[in-house]
Amino acid sequence: LRDDFELISIVGNKLQMKREKIAELALLVYQAAVAGDSKAIALYEKAAYEYSLNVKVLLNQLDFDPAVKVLVSYTGGVFKAGDFILKPLAEFLSAWPVTLIQPRLQPVTGAALYALNIAQTSINPGVILVLQDEEQRALGK
Repeated sequence: LRDDFELISIVGNKLQMKREKIAELALLVYQAAVAGDSKAIALYEKAAYEYSLNVKVLLNQLDFDPAVKVLVSYTGGVFKAGDFILKPLAEFLSAWPVTLIQPRLQPVTGAALYALNIAQTSINPGVILVLQDEEQRALGK
């Protein structure tokens, strides 16, 4: 790329906004970060900052009690980059009453549990443990 704006054209025209093609681009950024590329590492830090702003907005909008720590988890391909994204995110979040935790369930399972919660269906905490075990078994872990 000769300038940053060429990326917009590449994503829109060459990659045709297809998720799988954009994910391949993300893999290149990860490989560059692993190789020590300072711009790729800075990109993860910027992404972590932007994610932290999302958390801040949610904390403010949902009016959480600042005296109570809120558990914050994550999902998505960007987080496959591990410490490149998670370390700066944890640093940015350290200013707020939150604890960054690994996801306990796959996104689809968490969404299903949340739907039950919205429907005011009582969820036995043991069910979550069973779901975690089932997901791990299904993933071969």
